[in-house]
Amino acid sequence: MKQCKATNFCIHPIIGASYGKILYDAKAKDLTILANGLLQLIHDNDGIDRISILTAVVHCFHVMANVVKGRSEREVLSNFGSKLLPMSSDLIFPFGRQSQVSYKNWKNQILTAQCFINTIIGKNDLIVLKGWDVSNILQTINIALASPEISTEGSHFENAVYSTSCTIVSSLLKHYPKQLYGCTPSLTSALRCLLNHIMRVGNDKIEIFEEFRKVCELLPEHKDVFKKHIMHLILFYVDGIQKAQLEPSIFLLLGTLSEFETKQMNTLMRPAAKPLFHTVYKNYQKHQYKGQY
Repeated sequence: MKQCKATNFCIHPIIGASYGKILYDAKAKDLTILANGLLQLIHDNDGIDRISILTAVVHCFHVMANVVKGRSEREVLSNFGSKLLPMSSDLIFPFGRQSQVSYKNWKNQILTAQCFINTIIGKNDLIVLKGWDVSNILQTINIALASPEISTEGSHFENAVYSTSCTIVSSLLKHYPKQLYGCTPSLTSALRCLLNHIMRVGNDKIEIFEEFRKVCELLPEHKDVFKKHIMHLILFYVDGIQKAQLEPSIFLLLGTLSEFETKQMNTLMRPAAKPLFHTVYKNYQKHQYKGQY
C-alpha cells in the first residue's frame, strides 16, 4: 500500500508480480482480512490523504479481481467490490476541485478508477450492476471528459481517458443493455461527450475515430429504444466542427433512425446546418447502396 501511494503506481515489476503471486495463493480467509484492512484504511482517513489512499485501494482490488480465481475467494471479492464501486466515483472529479491534488495525481486517479470500473463491468461473476450503478458510471465519463484542464495539459492523457471511456460504454452496451434502457439520457450524454472530444481536439489519428465507430456499431441492435435520443447526437455533429473521418460513425447513427426521426430531425435543424446534413445524408445513402452489392 505504501509503495503504491509513494510511487503514484510506478510499481516495480518484481513488486507487482510478488503481490499477484500472494493473491493467487491466498485463501478466502486471508482475502477477507486483506479486504477489511483496505476498507478500514479508507474509513480511517477522511482528510487530505483519503484520495491517494482510495486510489491505492482501488488499484489493489483491480489486481485482486484479475488474479484471484477460487469460487469462495471470488465471493469475498464480490462483497469487497460492491462496497468499493460507489467509492471509486469519488476519484473522478474536475481538476482543481481539491487544491491539494496535483495534476499528475489527478490523472492517475481517474485512469485507475476507470480501469477498475471497466473490470467490474466485464466480470459480472463479481458484481451484477443495477440501473443506478450504470447511470453513475456514465456520469463519471461526463465528468472526466468535461474538465477544461484536460486539453490544456496534454492530449496524451486526454486521449487515454477518451479511449477508456469508449471501452466502458462498449462494455455496458454488451453486458448491461437492459440497464441502459432505463438511463438512456445518461448514455446519450456520455456519447455526446465522446463525440465532442473528437470534434474539438486537434488529434486526427485514425484510432481515435475507430474507437468511437466501434461504440456506434453496437447501437443499431438497440435502435428501437435509442433512436429518439440518437438523432440529437447527429444534430450536435452537424452544428459543430465536422470531420470526414467521423462519417462512418455518423452513418451508423443514421442507421438507427426511422423515417419519422429523420423528418423530425430536419424540423429541429438550424437552416444553416441543413446543406451540410443533406450532403452527409447523400453520402450515407450512397454507402447503403454500395453495401447491397
